Amino acid sequence: MQHNPAEELAKCERGLVVAPAGCGKTHLIAESVGYAEGKQLILTHTHAGVDALRQKLNSLKIPSNKYCITTIDGFSLCYANAFPILGHWELSYPQDNEEWTILRNSAVRVLKFKAPRDILRATYSGIYVDEYQDCSGSQHAMINTLAEIIPCRIVGDPMQAVYRKLNKNDPLSWKQVTSSFETVDQLMDPYRWKKGNIELGDWLLAVRQHLEKGEEVALNNAVGKAVRWISSNSIQDQIKICYDMCDEKGVAVVCDWLNRCSSIAEKTQNLFVVFESVECPDLLKYSEEIEKTSGIDRVIKVVEFACKCLTGLTICNESVERLANGSPYNPKKSDRLQLWESMQSVVKNNTLNSVRNLLEDIEALKGKHHFKRRELWREMQRVMASYAPESGKTLKETAWQIRDFARRNGRTIRYPRIIATPLLIKGLEFNHAIVLDSAQMNTAEELYVAMTRGSLTLTVLSNSEKLKRDKPSWLTEN
Repeated sequence: MQHNPAEELAKCERGLVVAPAGCGKTHLIAESVGYAEGKQLILTHTHAGVDALRQKLNSLKIPSNKYCITTIDGFSLCYANAFPILGHWELSYPQDNEEWTILRNSAVRVLKFKAPRDILRATYSGIYVDEYQDCSGSQHAMINTLAEIIPCRIVGDPMQAVYRKLNKNDPLSWKQVTSSFETVDQLMDPYRWKKGNIELGDWLLAVRQHLEKGEEVALNNAVGKAVRWISSNSIQDQIKICYDMCDEKGVAVVCDWLNRCSSIAEKTQNLFVVFESVECPDLLKYSEEIEKTSGIDRVIKVVEFACKCLTGLTICNESVERLANGSPYNPKKSDRLQLWESMQSVVKNNTLNSVRNLLEDIEALKGKHHFKRRELWREMQRVMASYAPESGKTLKETAWQIRDFARRNGRTIRYPRIIATPLLIKGLEFNHAIVLDSAQMNTAEELYVAMTRGSLTLTVLSNSEKLKRDKPSWLTEN
């Protein structure tokens, strides 16, 4: 009889499937949901993961009444808010890692009681958890509790555990995972690369094995069949390779941190867009600061935010200085006059509608200014357009509501070329992946995630023809 991993997983009461990058993990979950009896709860970590799973379920024509997809923490928040007394939960929304841990522990307490368990059983027949390698200790405790109530199947890959450094105060070892869930299968078919570049897929499976053993990865051996290796990591070559890909779609440039991402976006002059985190802390920060200030201080905050998102705004800073000093100004250029009048309106008018107009007039300025963080800018415009003072919500709360919708419902990547960190694009698939400086990827896991994003091509910039990382810690930890 032919082996059918999806059908076997659907029948499993409690099991783990190890799934290397690009080996059909998302397809496995979606197909297995189709085989499963009743409605399934699908849990993952990020808004991007929610969107990827939903797209795959839709492509396989799995009826929407067969499943509900949300994040692990979104599910925890739902149950903690529904039963705050049972869970000893006193907050409306966690603000930091410590409070998120408290939330998950509250959800565990809630799920120990009969009524919430009955609701779970009445709503769902089983659970699937995606990207399990990224779970924290408290998330693992919550999912273990769920597994006591209804069948639970988890899918993950310890070689993609890039969240571990974020969970250092709430750790989960892979040994704990395999002690709680029996490994029932391991996928080894490079599904992502079958149509476009099977040689790349096969090469990356070999790379995984080398990284697991702490062995060198030879880039020069792959040249011509799987990988384009550029023996330089200079800024000039980084910018050049980005320009070389400016006519392509589905391009992911991988950098190690946000400031470097925004610098590359600035230098490529609107060709690439920085992929923001779902929390988007700068959006929340400036929403709060803009609303709390007034007069010239509010104008200063708006311009400060604009300079974080756009280049070439010298005229904005000069206009703020004139406004603060009370200097007369009568610009002849229409765009500068409109900017000056909008700034004056913000000073005189305390409504946030004047801020919305100022943002529009800043973007409308003529001349050479480029986006550094386009998504952040667009999200602030959405916040301003959605803000309704009669609702009683603050501007920051409006911003949070918009980002939370993305967290719960998934977010489509609207741009053909993005720049992101390994943490933010893990689990996503692109046509082309560019690792701008392999030396930036400090761990085997970060390097593996970065290299496995592109289904057609992989370009690696590295001064060395051989890459070597320490053996992954999950192989040696207790």
